[in-house]
Amino acid sequence: MDEQLTRILMKGNKWAIQYPFLVWVLTILLTPILMWPFAGFAETFENTEIVGLLQIVALSWIMGGLFSFPSFVLFIVVNHLLDRLTIIMLTKKIIFGLVGIGCILITFTVVRISLDTIFTLSYSFMFFILSLAIKRV
Repeated sequence: MDEQLTRILMKGNKWAIQYPFLVWVLTILLTPILMWPFAGFAETFENTEIVGLLQIVALSWIMGGLFSFPSFVLFIVVNHLLDRLTIIMLTKKIIFGLVGIGCILITFTVVRISLDTIFTLSYSFMFFILSLAIKRV
């Protein structure tokens, strides 16, 4: 069992989880910061002090990490399975991005985040862009 886990987590002498980890963590970190000015939330929070906005972003990071951790585990498995396929890298990235969007939709549904659809779209868009932009090792 340990040998199989090592094979999934390591690729040669490199960590095979680097790509899914970077896409996952950067999505969690960047989306709350970037979605506020571009998603029309400026009006909602224009009377909120900067400390309040920072608290909202920090809460988004914590909750995003906790609620999406099961998805991260799935990303590791999907990444391992994609490594076994003999398809071009762009196709692997697109498949990974689509799996991520599916996980985001499921997470937001299960957690019952009844906020505007812009949250789901923002996280999905960011995940997909990062899945294409980050280099797979």
